[in-house]
This record gives sequence, C-alpha cells and structure tokens, in this order.
Amino acid sequence: MGAKSKTLSFNIQYAALQGVYWLTFCACVAFAAVYMQYRGHSNSVIGATLALGNIIGVILSAALASLADRHGRAGLFGALIGLLLAALAFQGIFLLVRGASPLVLAGYCLYVACVNAGGGLTTQLSAELAHCCGGINFGAARGTGSLFYSLGATAIGLLLERLSPAALPGIAIFGLAAQALIIAALAMQLRCETDAAPAAVGTAAASGLIDFFRGNRRFCCMMLGTALLFFSHNVLTSFFINVVRAAGGSAADLGRITGFMALIEIPVMLLYDRLTRRVSAPACMRIAAAGFVVKSLAFALAPNVPALYAACIFQAVSFALITPASVRYVTLYVSASDAAKGQSVAFGVTTLASIFAASIGGVLFDAMSARSVLLVAAAVAAAGAVATITFSAPGKAAQ
Repeated sequence: MGAKSKTLSFNIQYAALQGVYWLTFCACVAFAAVYMQYRGHSNSVIGATLALGNIIGVILSAALASLADRHGRAGLFGALIGLLLAALAFQGIFLLVRGASPLVLAGYCLYVACVNAGGGLTTQLSAELAHCCGGINFGAARGTGSLFYSLGATAIGLLLERLSPAALPGIAIFGLAAQALIIAALAMQLRCETDAAPAAVGTAAASGLIDFFRGNRRFCCMMLGTALLFFSHNVLTSFFINVVRAAGGSAADLGRITGFMALIEIPVMLLYDRLTRRVSAPACMRIAAAGFVVKSLAFALAPNVPALYAACIFQAVSFALITPASVRYVTLYVSASDAAKGQSVAFGVTTLASIFAASIGGVLFDAMSARSVLLVAAAVAAAGAVATITFSAPGKAAQ
C-alpha cells in the first residue's frame, strides 16, 4: 500500500471510530434520563448516578492513561478494548434485570464511566496512528463525530418513540461492538506496520500522575481555565430548554436550534488542519476562550428565537475551535511519554465541567431567571478565559 493510500485508509477508519464513539456517547448520556425514567428511577437518582459515573470516569481515564503511557501502543489498545468489553457486559445487566433495580443503577453508573474514560484514549489513538501513517486529520475526524452525534440523536429519538426506551441497550451494543471492530482492525494494521518497519528509538519513561502535574503546571493551569469555559458551555446546553422558553420558543425550537448549533461546529473542525498553517494551537486556544465569553453573552441577551440562532454562530469560534486545538496543543507541548495522560486531562476537564454544570446549574435555574444564569455563566467564562489566555503560552515544544 502506498503512503497516500495508507494515510487515507487510517484517516477514514479513525473518522469512523470518532463517529461511532460519539454516537455511543449520545445514546449513553443524552438518552440516560429517558431510559432510567422508563426503568422507574426518579430524576434526583438519575442525576446522582450520572454525576458519580462521570467522576469515576475521570479517575478511570487518568489511571488507564498512565497504563497506556507506561506500556505504549499495547497498553492503549488494551485499555480501549477492556473498556468496551466492560461496557458491553453492562448491557447484559440491562437486558436481564427488570424494573428499578439497584443493580441497574450501579451498572449504568459504571457504563457511563467506561464511555467517558474511552474519550481521552480514543483521542490519544490519533497520535499513535499519526506516527505510523504520517498524519491524522483530527479536526475532520472530530467533525465526523459531531455529525454522527447530531444525526444519531435524531435517529435514536425517533426509534425509541416508535419502539420503547427498552431498545436503548440494543443501540448501545451496536455502537460498542462497532468501536471494538474498528479498534481491532487498527491494532492489526499497526502491528503489521510495526513488524515491517525498523525498530523505533526508545522514548523517555512515562511519569506518574503527580509528577505529570508538577512537570506540566502551565498546561494544568490552562486546563483549569478550560474547565471554567466548559462550565459555561454546559450550563447552557444542559438546561437549554429553559433558555429557549425564556426567548419565547418551544421544545420543537430546542431541537432545531440544537441541530443548527451542531452543524455550525462541523466546518471549523473539518478545516482545522488548514487553519493551523496560519494560526498556532496556543493562539486558537486564546481565540476560543474569548469566543466562549461572547457566546455566553449572546445567548444571555437574546430577546427571541431568531436571536438564539444568531448566537449559535459563536459556537464556531468557541467549542468547535477549542476541541481540536486542545488535542493539537497536547501533541505539541506535552512530552510524548505523557501524551495519553495529557489527552485524558484535556478530555477529563470537560467531564468535570459537565458534573458541576448539572449540579450547580439546576440550583441556579430554580433560583434565577434564565438570563441571570447565563450572565453568571458568562462571568465564569470570563474567569476561564483569563486563565486560558494567561497559561496558553507554552515554554517549548515537546520532544
């Protein structure tokens, strides 16, 4: 296989993996309340289950990232396959156990943890593939993920409406099995490429988590700022129906605006590699940080539904930009021996932000108007922007 054909093949497979991962994520998280309510659980119990699952996922992601950094490619593929097999096992619990069983709660909590933990490792896989084929267009792959998420949300919603929420484990099994097949195929290809190539020069030993935080203080401080940016983003998206209703819209408007916002992301992600020829990853992080503040203010001040559509435009210079930029930043400025931990930290802060946004945002929306909550979110985003802009200038590129 020629070099161009090999690069194209790996890019197509990795884009498919990102697409199926985000489809599975959508089924797991976006429809969690639908399924758990069907099983007889209350909203408060569902919220606690998802929050705990996210917390476990962050811890599990960091632990598996350390394993992947110590054991290289074998550790990375082993961790990914292990998470998928565990998540598949939990689907068996959902299919066999009936009613509002505590076993279902425990299983769903760990299922959420496995799906979240797989995000950072799936991102790190792009770097492994790039070493072999010469380049992976992560922005295009992640854009494929956004497209699958958008289309998947619509398709899953229609399917569950026609059948019943009991069909959700079957959808999850399809997504998880598809991921496992793609990862297994990539592992086989990479093994063949490695066998045919000269032995690689050894890399520096991976550090432990504490040493990683000490050795990458600027990066970790920047990630704390990013967490605040994503807090403002998740306060908006988690309680978007409140914002839409405050602007005079309905649930139907919510679906259309959400779909439009997802479509806005795709061109930026697809063209990110071209953008970086002129704009550096740190500069993209700074632009995105400012974009989150402007987006929060635009939604807070939107007087009607058309203004909400207009505010969606700022998704292009906030979420859509920071997602591939943070991945590129880790690749360039975190040591290759700690790359998996870096990607897991970058992915993990978004999970932590969603936890705090769900718990704090609900309280805020109960106590304040939608506009007031979004102004608070804008203030939090401003603090995050200051931290991100301050610490996004790295000392030197990673070797």
